[in-house]
Amino acid sequence: MKVNTLKQIAILLICAVGLYLSGSNLLNIAGIKSLSDAATVITFFSCFFPFSILTINLSINFLQIFFKFKPLQL
Repeated sequence: MKVNTLKQIAILLICAVGLYLSGSNLLNIAGIKSLSDAATVITFFSCFFPFSILTINLSINFLQIFFKFKPLQL
């Protein structure tokens, strides 16, 4: 595995944790009434976009590796 791929997986895991924690707090917020509520929304979206982009990028890389694989013919 390349170092770049390992970095992408590490960032993906960090963004997944950030999405989970901020998303669970977002579900409990009725509206943005304080600065901490706004920080929760900012955290959610700042984790959402890198998470989605990295997920698509790693999926494409996996599919490229999968389709390049040719089984042995006997």
